[in-house]
Amino acid sequence: MKEIAWYVANPPKYVFGGKIQKSGGKITDCSDFVFNCFLNAGFLVSYVPAKEMAKGLGGWGRIWHSVDIFDTKELDTIFYTFTTNRINGHVSIVIYDPKSKLFMVAHASESHGKVVLVAPTGTMLNCITEARRINE
Repeated sequence: MKEIAWYVANPPKYVFGGKIQKSGGKITDCSDFVFNCFLNAGFLVSYVPAKEMAKGLGGWGRIWHSVDIFDTKELDTIFYTFTTNRINGHVSIVIYDPKSKLFMVAHASESHGKVVLVAPTGTMLNCITEARRINE
């Protein structure tokens, strides 16, 4: 998905509730980042927060299915629960990095303040709750 590479190379600033389309590409949050990647790749989905995306709302249930979190592959979408009051409150897209030969995730990161491509470690790995794969 070339859209992911563009956002990583030209990262919008992370702002909770931020919208790429309304800000001229300057701000986003995790749900909006994933939404725009899929929308620009031709998937007919609507913007919804990550927790609703995980439930399949906004048309997301038509384009993907659940997969085991230990069986993820490139372009799968991963959901995280960092706090108990925000179940599936964060979302990222899996990317394979041929240089490091590692699976990484692209996401709009609050801690980094922008869209980043990182190898998930520590808390991020421990907080994975669900994964989805695009229907073929």
